[in-house]
Amino acid sequence: MLTTYNLINENNRAGLTGQSTLQPLQVIQHIIESAYKDKKQLWIGLQDLSKAYDRVNLSLLKLALERLHFPTKITTLLISLFSDRKNNVILPFGLSADYDVIQGIDQGEVISPILWIIYQCSEMTWSFDHFSD
Repeated sequence: MLTTYNLINENNRAGLTGQSTLQPLQVIQHIIESAYKDKKQLWIGLQDLSKAYDRVNLSLLKLALERLHFPTKITTLLISLFSDRKNNVILPFGLSADYDVIQGIDQGEVISPILWIIYQCSEMTWSFDHFSD
């Protein structure tokens, strides 16, 4: 659905069926080689995604789902999955005490990668719209 109806940016499809990280990496390699050949300065920004799911703001995720015209019931269900919940950590001798999860989506959930793509694509669209001139 996300690729069929072009709901997300074409540069943000690496985790979807039939898509790959190969093309974006080839584009970056070409840009690097071109800058080197032409002796031009090149700046490349990297994003650390190690805690990306933990940083998802549920209010902004809700807005992203609404922007894509997800049905209200589905949006409500998805947001409720990650709201008002507790978690714990597996330790060598058992589980830690429960703690409140304040924001984010769970990395182990099947739906999380797609929600991350929707969330990040919306953030990138906003950034490009507001900072590109």
